[in-house]
Amino acid sequence: PMFLQSLLSRAIHWWTRRGLELSASGVRLAQLLSLGLRSSGLWLQVIPSQARHRMVPAVFRYALRVYLGLPIPGDSLLSTRRCQDCHAVVDTLGSHWLSTCPASRAAFTRRHTAVNHSIRAALHEAGYTTTLEPLLMDPDPHQDHPGLRADLLVFGIDGQPDTYVDVAITCPTAPSFLEGTQARRGKAAHMKFQQKHRKYASTVRAQPGGVGLQPHFLPLVWETFGFTHAKSASWLDRQLKHVPGVRNRLLREISWVLWRSSGAILERAYRRLCWFHSYQPEFSSAAT
Repeated sequence: PMFLQSLLSRAIHWWTRRGLELSASGVRLAQLLSLGLRSSGLWLQVIPSQARHRMVPAVFRYALRVYLGLPIPGDSLLSTRRCQDCHAVVDTLGSHWLSTCPASRAAFTRRHTAVNHSIRAALHEAGYTTTLEPLLMDPDPHQDHPGLRADLLVFGIDGQPDTYVDVAITCPTAPSFLEGTQARRGKAAHMKFQQKHRKYASTVRAQPGGVGLQPHFLPLVWETFGFTHAKSASWLDRQLKHVPGVRNRLLREISWVLWRSSGAILERAYRRLCWFHSYQPEFSSAAT
C-alpha cells in the first residue's frame, strides 16, 4: 500500500539522517542539523525557466555539494591552507567563506539585497505598500552614530498595524553560533532573531503609527542553508494568506537566492585558493 511505503521511506530517511548526525561534530554537525530542516531543499523546486533562476554549472556543483554535506573538491589542499584574504584556517566544507570571511561581504550584500527585493515584490503583488529603508534614528555625528534604518516599512491594510521589517541571513556554522547550533536545529536563526529584536524593537515603538495603532517590528531571518525562523514564516503566512501562490513562490525564490549565493562564494574562493598555490582546480566528474 502507498501509505505503508511512505511510512517506511520516512523511517529509513530519519534513521539515516540520525546516524549521520550522531557520527558528526563541530561544523559538520551544525551543517547537518540545519540541512535537515524542511525548508532547506526548496531551491530544488525552482524551475529555471527565467535567466535569473539559472546557475552556471560550476556554481550549481558547489551548491549541490554543500546541500549533500560533501567536502568541496581539493579537500586535501584545503585542510592544510589558510584563507588568502584574512589568513584564517579554512575547512573542507567551506564554512569559513560562508560565514565570516571579509572577502565574502560583497556577496553577502548582494544576497541580502536580492532577498529584500523578492520580499518587497511579493508584498506589492499581494496589495501592500512599502517604503524601502525607512529611517528610524537620525545619524549623530557627535557620537559617531550612523543612524538606524530598517529594510522595509510595510503599511498595514484592513486595520493591520504598520510593520518595520529587517532582513537577516545567518550562518549556523559561524564560530559565534557553533556552540548552540551543534545542539539545536535552527539555533542560529533564533539567536539572530533575538539580536535584531533587541536592536530595533524599542526604537520602533517610539515611531508614529496609524490612528490608534502602534507600529510593530519583525526580523525576517533565514539561515544560510534555507531554514526560515518560525515567527518570520508565520508573519509571511499571514500577510500572503490571500495569495498562497505568491507565498510559495517567494519562499522557493529566497531559498534559491541563498543557495546560488553559497555556490558562487565557494566557487570564487576555491578558484582563488588554487590560483594562489598553483593548484589545478578539480572540475572533473569527481567534482559533480
